[in-house]
Amino acid sequence: VRLRRPDSRARSNLRRPRPGQLASVPGMLAAFHDEWDAAALETHALRRDLGEARTQLSQALYQHDAACRVIARLLRERDEARAALAEAQRAGGSAPGAGERKRAAPATETGAGGASAAAVATGDGAPAEKRAKAGLTADVLEAMIACNKRLSKNRKKRPAPEGLAAPDDLGAYALESKFPVHQTTKQGVLALAILPGGGAEGGDLVAWGGVDTKVNLSAARGKRAQSLAGHKKKVLDVSFVGSGAASALLASGSADSTCKVWKRAGPVGSAPYFELASTFQDHDAEVTAVCPHPAGDYLATASADGTWGFYDLQAELCLAQMGVGAAGPAFTCGAFHPDGLIWGGGTGGCRGGAGVVQVWDVKTQKKAAEMACSSPPCDVTALSFSENGYYLATAARGEAKVWDLRKLKCIQTLDLPYAADVQCGVAFDHSGAYLGVCGSDARVYGVKQGWGCLATLPGKIPTKKGCTPQVRFGPNAGYLAVAAGDHNLRYFTSSA
Repeated sequence: VRLRRPDSRARSNLRRPRPGQLASVPGMLAAFHDEWDAAALETHALRRDLGEARTQLSQALYQHDAACRVIARLLRERDEARAALAEAQRAGGSAPGAGERKRAAPATETGAGGASAAAVATGDGAPAEKRAKAGLTADVLEAMIACNKRLSKNRKKRPAPEGLAAPDDLGAYALESKFPVHQTTKQGVLALAILPGGGAEGGDLVAWGGVDTKVNLSAARGKRAQSLAGHKKKVLDVSFVGSGAASALLASGSADSTCKVWKRAGPVGSAPYFELASTFQDHDAEVTAVCPHPAGDYLATASADGTWGFYDLQAELCLAQMGVGAAGPAFTCGAFHPDGLIWGGGTGGCRGGAGVVQVWDVKTQKKAAEMACSSPPCDVTALSFSENGYYLATAARGEAKVWDLRKLKCIQTLDLPYAADVQCGVAFDHSGAYLGVCGSDARVYGVKQGWGCLATLPGKIPTKKGCTPQVRFGPNAGYLAVAAGDHNLRYFTSSA
């Protein structure tokens, strides 16, 4: 018998019987319920896996970002070390190691050749490796000597600047304007500097700092135009480095033990004026003074740790650090002589003694003289060299004196009606013809008038404990800027 192969079309019409559980409505409902439970469990597992993946991704991204920041910091430190090594090799001095930071050199020099190390911290809080300073190189000394010869030549025969205010004009000084420059909750202007021609339309640029930790700038007799943040504690001194309006730098010293240098951020007269260029961390205590060298390429800092440092701003290096350190008195103020080869630093009254002015020979990096400038116990709060190079004015609590540098002798003690606890500030004008003194009021004295008082400016100047009043002359003594214990900056000028 021949069996026939079944037709595929007939086979396709066959249907498999339903399972027993799907043959009834209750069975179908139970199957649907099981499938729903399985789908819910799968969704829960997927969400859990997604959460874990997100957590792992977040941790990986955080670790990647941290690694990138560490790599960037290491590359920056490597570049800085290479630049410092190259600069030291060009200068012929001792080169720092490849792993050292050039801006955190903690050695303390007691003279031209000796050095003793002191611990400081780098920018991220880690202690920096100890190393000695290279010292003032032959090129630096040659540049300073050339600057000295250029500035001291014909100094005796130099005529008074054209347009210099006459004594009668200073006698007519009156309060022209007063600007609030700090928060009322953080009063106290501790530093003041003026850059002639550095502001808008050829006007003067004024910088100041104080208790609010910021360095501020404005046009003379104008409102604040820029605020530079960077210091962590109060700003104790500011100064412009260089005489050119376009090339001048701005230096600031703070109680956070750092000195910052700011460079031009835009064309002259435009805001913002400056941006951060360098940060130096060579002192163990607050930086009380920043002193520009007349050559414009160098800067000195004075500190409460009893040392003062000399910096090459182009190389961004501390070349030398002089002083006896913590064993001696703290420096409270400082300035370069107009010829640039002498540095003077005022000190506090060490162990209840009198404050003194230490005169240092920059070439030999040794102390040349010392003058007791205040009655014990009292600090020297301010000092100023006259442009003629002969006179030095010093201030302490309730008193101000004038010294003849040729004889190292006090030639005049100004008669001031201030209380014994009132801190005083002093400053010569750029011509050396006038001396400004500020305590509980502001006064102007004439050099050629036998140190007589030419003007007592109207109005009382607020005083505050720990806040030395600041007084600065504008170009040709055209105006007088005064800052003190409150949050205001005052401008006095003749009404004529």
